[in-house]
Amino acid sequence: MPRLSMMNRGGVRRGVSAALLALSALALVACSSPEEKVASFAKKGQSYLQAGDVVKARLEFQNALQINPNNVPSLYGLAEIAERGSDWNRTYGLLSKVVELDPTNLAAHLKLGKLLLAAGQMDKALTASEAASRLKADDADVLALRAAVMFKLGDRKAAVDLAQQALSRNPKQSDALVVLASQRLMDGDGDGALKYLDQALADNERDVALQLIKVQALEKMSRLDGAQEVFRKLIAFYPDNKVLRHMLAQFFMTHGMPAQAEDTYRDIVKAQPRDTEAKLDLVRFVGQLKGPAAAAAELQEFIKQDPKAWDLKLMLANLRQQENKPEAARALWNEVVAEAGKDPAGLRARAALAADLLGNGKRAEANELIAQILEADARNEQGLLLRAGVALDERRLDDAVADLRTILRDTPSSAQAHAMLGRTLEMQGSKDLAQDEYARAAQEGKFAPLYAMPYAEFLMRVGKPRLVEPALRETLQVAPHYLPAYQLLAQSYLNVGELVSAQKVADLVAKLGNQQVAANQLQGAVAAARNQFDSSIAAYRKAYELSPDEMQPMVALVGTYLRAGKLKEAQGFLQSVIAASPDNVGARLLQARLAAQSGDAAGAKQGFEEVLKRNPESAQAYLGLVGLLSDAGQFDEADALLVRALERMPGDFGLRLSRASLYEQRGKVDDALALYEKLNKERPNAEVVVNNLASLLTDARTDEASHKRAYELAQGLRSSNVPQFKDTFGWAAYRVGRYSEAATPLRDAAKAMPDLPVLHYHLGMNLLAQGNKTGAREALQHALDLATRGAPFAQADEAKKALAGI
Repeated sequence: MPRLSMMNRGGVRRGVSAALLALSALALVACSSPEEKVASFAKKGQSYLQAGDVVKARLEFQNALQINPNNVPSLYGLAEIAERGSDWNRTYGLLSKVVELDPTNLAAHLKLGKLLLAAGQMDKALTASEAASRLKADDADVLALRAAVMFKLGDRKAAVDLAQQALSRNPKQSDALVVLASQRLMDGDGDGALKYLDQALADNERDVALQLIKVQALEKMSRLDGAQEVFRKLIAFYPDNKVLRHMLAQFFMTHGMPAQAEDTYRDIVKAQPRDTEAKLDLVRFVGQLKGPAAAAAELQEFIKQDPKAWDLKLMLANLRQQENKPEAARALWNEVVAEAGKDPAGLRARAALAADLLGNGKRAEANELIAQILEADARNEQGLLLRAGVALDERRLDDAVADLRTILRDTPSSAQAHAMLGRTLEMQGSKDLAQDEYARAAQEGKFAPLYAMPYAEFLMRVGKPRLVEPALRETLQVAPHYLPAYQLLAQSYLNVGELVSAQKVADLVAKLGNQQVAANQLQGAVAAARNQFDSSIAAYRKAYELSPDEMQPMVALVGTYLRAGKLKEAQGFLQSVIAASPDNVGARLLQARLAAQSGDAAGAKQGFEEVLKRNPESAQAYLGLVGLLSDAGQFDEADALLVRALERMPGDFGLRLSRASLYEQRGKVDDALALYEKLNKERPNAEVVVNNLASLLTDARTDEASHKRAYELAQGLRSSNVPQFKDTFGWAAYRVGRYSEAATPLRDAAKAMPDLPVLHYHLGMNLLAQGNKTGAREALQHALDLATRGAPFAQADEAKKALAGI
């Protein structure tokens, strides 16, 4: 074995020593505790945040939270990042978590209080300020927050006192100075208010919030030139901030200076000529100011400068839709598809085309486009929304849920996805989960009527009218003149007997301006709920007189006459309307229906025929005559009349639905099923078609496939408030052996309509299948008792047989 020199041995020794040191260092790193790692990540995150590197800061904080989800410094750091990005919902959630984990965190309490104050949630803001005060009552920032809360709550004296206390501890406390400025402004001392604001701005000249408060003060003092100067200064400070320029444009519009507002939008485009969104903002403004034609001209000029500006072409297509020029819109969409290919703009164009095709009943072509979108981008939100919508229409509810949850994993704030998921879950019968999704849709949609109204309507459907007011509260702040929200709110109060509140809503609507018809209708509804029928009739009559061409006031007035037991007065009113306006088809239809309801078949027939003389294409008149013939057992004559009507109006949905029902009555089951299937394909959301088709499949077919098809169809009926529809779902579930699932809807339907024997028969058969012989015997016997009292039903023999076997 060769000998090593001393030098070599030393080299080896040094190498070994170095290796040992390296291993020791690795061992030390490897042995770092989770707590040390969390602290290290959080510290790095704070350093990056202080340096303004938000991306790296977020990553470090997230690394810390992967180890310890409750690490307060990291949660607070993420809250600061969310605050900088104006993500207020996330900021609120993170700060709430911080104060929950660390109730002594003063900075978090202060930020949370300010956030709640800005959001107008005064009860919560007060709670946050009290929590901060308990931690450090004499702190200037705490006193200033308390002052601001007291000011918003209307306790001006306490607010001023607290603000002065804050300034005695920190003369530069800007929030306290703002409180004092606001008080001076309310006292009419504009100069005094500006003095406080300038004092606050002395060391915070670039503070946007303070400068905007100064703008408000100058506006109240009618010093518009000064307000403009403040805006110009802010824009000079932050030349890339489009929001400030938008605010200046809005300022000009508020003060009747549309030309200057338009110039401001044009300045944004000049300052940022490559910013497509800036051009779109200008186009939107021009559209609001001068109409869609002017907006389209503006877009065409931009497109001429940049023929591949696909977003501009897509907006032009939307304008063409608004102008009722569908062919022009389709041409633009196809142009973008051809030019942009699988670029995001090309996918958006395909989505628009697919939506257009679905609206025109061309589902196969639409599905092809949807498939192209999702082939290019499997998680494309619009593609998934469209596919979920198709699945929903086809009652493939699980498929719809899967697509919607995929969207929400990627985009939790998608109001449209939450709303559609709410509808899907409701159709599946998961009402609690549906409520959560409808509520989230309203929240993510900023309580705009588009998303808040479906939530409120859902609450009405599921028997929770007391929750409607909280659901619509913010909507009426966002859209204070949105009439349907007031009408729904009033109806919710009427449903629970809160007539004083309903009256207040009617009074509010009366003050909206140009809503006297609606206000009188609401007044009529409130009076009717109080059984004050004379007052109700007077209100509805006034609504009719204000708008004699509208059907709703007339229908409501006639209905109130009938509720009051004043049939002759109702007939007299309609006769007077017809005498004054012989061609009032709506009044003649009402008169004919009233005659039919009162047993005057000859008068009803004459009335419907008079309608057809004046309007030979009145489907409602034909349906009225068909009803009279069917009631008289003249089914062949009724069918012949429907054939004549359909020759005039071959696509009329109501006439075809009536014919399908007539096929049932005549025992032509195959014809009825074929027509119902066709109608369901055309209008998959028409509950009456779904109900009739599913019901016929369960009763007229005995094969397993038909019963399975009925059960799948009836899924959309399980959350219905219509007892017959609930029964259809329950009976379909029974037919496929889902007895537990059938139990509740069958029980609810029978309870809601106790005099309909077939519902008790269905309930009894399901109870028998569940082994509840006592309940089954009671329900089946009740069905047969009703039959003997003049309410026959087709399944009476089956009921007797089942009863005998118990």
